[in-house]
Amino acid sequence: MVKEKSKEQSKTVGKKILIVDDNMAFAAALKCALLPKGFVLDTAKDGVEALEKVKKNDYDAVLTDIIMPRMNGYEATRRLRALDFEKPIIGISAFDFKEDIDEGLAAGMNAYVSKAIKPAALMKLLADLL
Repeated sequence: MVKEKSKEQSKTVGKKILIVDDNMAFAAALKCALLPKGFVLDTAKDGVEALEKVKKNDYDAVLTDIIMPRMNGYEATRRLRALDFEKPIIGISAFDFKEDIDEGLAAGMNAYVSKAIKPAALMKLLADLL
């Protein structure tokens, strides 16, 4: 017997996402939430590495922390947009003041979510953006 995929699964299967975070424990937690949904995931430890990876790979979205060494998420987003990366960029931070959100959106982020992320809310956001 063959089971049909749900609408949510068919929307997410095979989508390649880059997770950018210097906290590998948090990146691993995101992987645990997204892998079972069928996403193909890659990681970068900061904005510099993220730029290098985006130049070499075709990602459907980027999830980026804001506060990172070498290059923060705001600057990485500005540079990704300068490279004509038009796919969704979602900022992730423990800081969710209006100024932080506004700065992320002004940098070119499509959305901004605060830690701790609820997996169901993240899945809905990704489904809406992808």
